[in-house]
Amino acid sequence: MKKLIILWAAVVVVLVGCGEVSETRVKSAYPDDVRMWEKIFSSEVELDAPVATEPQGVILPHHLIVAKELNAVYRELAKFVNPGTIIVMGPNHYEVGEAKIQTCDNCVFETTVGEVMLDQEVVAGLVEGGAMTVNNEAFRQEHAIFTHSAYIAKYFPEAEVVPIIFDFEMSEEEVFLFTESLSKYIYEDTFIIGSIDFSHDIPPEGADFHDHSSLATIANFDYDNIYDLEIDSHETLYAIMKLMEKDGAMSVVRHAHTNMADYYEEHKEITTSHQFITFSEGETNPVKGVSILTVGNMPDGNEELGLETSWRWDREYEAEKDLTLAKQLRDIRGKEDRFLVGADFIVFNLFEEGCGMQEQNGMKVMMCKYSEDEERFREILDELEVAADTEELDLMYLLYDFGSGELTEERKKDVRSIAKKGIDIFVGRGLEEVIPFETYKGGLLFYSLGDFMVDNNLVSDLNRESEGVILGLYVDEENYYVYHFPIEIINGYPKLKDFSVRPASFLQFTAEADLGRDVQTDTQKGVLIIER
Repeated sequence: MKKLIILWAAVVVVLVGCGEVSETRVKSAYPDDVRMWEKIFSSEVELDAPVATEPQGVILPHHLIVAKELNAVYRELAKFVNPGTIIVMGPNHYEVGEAKIQTCDNCVFETTVGEVMLDQEVVAGLVEGGAMTVNNEAFRQEHAIFTHSAYIAKYFPEAEVVPIIFDFEMSEEEVFLFTESLSKYIYEDTFIIGSIDFSHDIPPEGADFHDHSSLATIANFDYDNIYDLEIDSHETLYAIMKLMEKDGAMSVVRHAHTNMADYYEEHKEITTSHQFITFSEGETNPVKGVSILTVGNMPDGNEELGLETSWRWDREYEAEKDLTLAKQLRDIRGKEDRFLVGADFIVFNLFEEGCGMQEQNGMKVMMCKYSEDEERFREILDELEVAADTEELDLMYLLYDFGSGELTEERKKDVRSIAKKGIDIFVGRGLEEVIPFETYKGGLLFYSLGDFMVDNNLVSDLNRESEGVILGLYVDEENYYVYHFPIEIINGYPKLKDFSVRPASFLQFTAEADLGRDVQTDTQKGVLIIER
């Protein structure tokens, strides 16, 4: 989880007496660069959605590539709030110290527009009560906190801060107990900042796909899904959501959504995404949508690989086995294993034939699996029809195993008969090549995504040139968002194709598709937006 980032932080420790530390002076980003900060503060960047009501808390990034967007949010906040105390929470990026929740009891944050002081009363109360541990050293380089100091000094010069950083390995219960302690020190003039960067170290199209789930989880106050998100501090998110819920500030608005790739042309493989979100008084504004990562052909013996309907990258696998899922996915996981997390459902396989109901973000999703069987084809159609008649069903997904061979006209006819039963997403398995998809009767028919993994125990599979497509599907009430991730199989292992070839692959994928409705295309981000 550590970032290799060059920081602009410096700390001056003032010593008095016999080595006693009186202050830890923490400089902001761009220390002493008055002209840089004047430029940032005078920027006229506008938000996608302006702040229109009084917020009680906010989620902001600590990645200063978006310095001007941060300024725009703080400028808007200053129109509505004038806090006496600002609680700034974020991750302990460099894992300094052993305590799970740390603070500073003698920090002075220096900026070009003034100093930001601590709220000593709140810090002392939480420390004495055992909720936090003092580790001044941890704040020497912690940009999750000092990134915000200059904005606080500029727009809230009278405010005092309570800096808090969380360990990466905290349980929900531990964070919940901390929020119970912290809530006793939250008054009418308290404002809360959750310092969080979102998707990391994957291509921008992957980040966009993951950020759908993150926004839905926050807007829906879905605590069960927080630790499955692809963000840099689940603990910070859990804490601010609990505090906002306790304060009745559950009305969520996203004011901007950016990505490092928007600013640096060379950053197309390893990026960081940012979401700027406020919490205001009121009930939730539910986001109804679900994300599904779905893949192509798999080798036999999936049960031995530990593949489940919904799989997360927090499972443990026996590394000594020759054929384990962890080994097979070594090249597709990406840096810090982030590519294969962040979706609501990651579908490698569905073991049992038939259909089962799943629910996520207010969406009722029917997940089905069948294998091609001429003798019971009519029975399969009847079973799908019954499943599709489920009350208030929002989405029906079918994984269909052709076994082998080619896509014949007869098979196409059968698939269309299946689609008529109410299938929204059809994913075929067993055919070697990637086959152009089509829209039909309101659904998307992906006849074949090619290969995802091959059998590393078979020489014939290892010697065969193979490729495929991974799909990131986000579905809400109005649209399908189809994210395209072309892969190649090298020595039996799936690997995402380089950015230099992905746009061309996406254009081919879309050009060959039979799309009979309104479609928006973003080639650089590898996404189709198809009206449902």
